[in-house]
Amino acid sequence: MFIAGPEVIKAATGEVISEEALGGAAAHAAIAGNIHFVAQDEAEAVQLVKALLSYLPQNNLESPPELPFNEQLVDDEALDDFIPEDHRQAYDVKDVIARWSIRAASSRCSGSSRPTW
Repeated sequence: MFIAGPEVIKAATGEVISEEALGGAAAHAAIAGNIHFVAQDEAEAVQLVKALLSYLPQNNLESPPELPFNEQLVDDEALDDFIPEDHRQAYDVKDVIARWSIRAASSRCSGSSRPTW
């Protein structure tokens, strides 16, 4: 998806670019960060959607599915230092999530190497 096609880009800048490079899934995932998952084909897309839907309840009256938790809980004092005392100071919530859960760190919502969460 793009506003000006490859012909307009060539006329304006002289650059030759394909439709895929200009507005394809890879560009939206890696450069713009507008999409999080890129499938190679329809079968892979269906599997991605099934995996995402597995995290949601079937309807508004159900609770979300629960995943088994077999790990030992430990008090992680390193978490005390992640969030700064000054609430105006920025911090990276990805570090907090990754520290809480190895599963969260390994199931990032991103279709590219660009971090989107």
